[in-house]
Amino acid sequence: MEQQIAKYLARFGISKPEEVQAIVAHMDVMVCKKGEVLLQEGSFANQCYFIVEGCIRQYQLIDGEEKCLDFFLEESAVIVYDSYLHHKTSSYSLDCIENSILLAGTKEQEEALIKEHPHLNMFTLRFLTEDYNKVQDRLASFVNLSAEERYRWVEENHPQLLHRVPLRYLASYIGVTPESFSRIRKRLQLKA
Repeated sequence: MEQQIAKYLARFGISKPEEVQAIVAHMDVMVCKKGEVLLQEGSFANQCYFIVEGCIRQYQLIDGEEKCLDFFLEESAVIVYDSYLHHKTSSYSLDCIENSILLAGTKEQEEALIKEHPHLNMFTLRFLTEDYNKVQDRLASFVNLSAEERYRWVEENHPQLLHRVPLRYLASYIGVTPESFSRIRKRLQLKA
């Protein structure tokens, strides 16, 4: 588990074993079952997560229908920023779509860590910047792509989602019905 976290943190310039150990020491291990809800829309995001194993879905309820916004796999951090950082009610829900092992941390644990290791505050800034840019790039891409192109984008950028995420969630993610998703997939398989 610590190796996965070390690999992830190295992307942000944190490579000293004692820094990795300090971060892990300020987090709690959670073992979650498939279908377990981590955050319900309308509640407060009191935790951020690091996925050791499993898959988490972020979604929103719009007119009674779940709209999938993102998926998070191993070696990913999961934070509902607005709620977590500003203590606002969340506009999103998070649930596990596979049995998952997570490291979870609260704002208080994060503050205690930074108090003990002030230089780790730069990690937070780097992480927020990278994650923000990733989300903006995906949103900009999806706005300008057709449904078939969005499917290809998932296939090229996150092929593991096609094998691990239920079809209805993937369909919602690219903005089509499950039936349209199946047709797109079949059409692209015939072209290959």
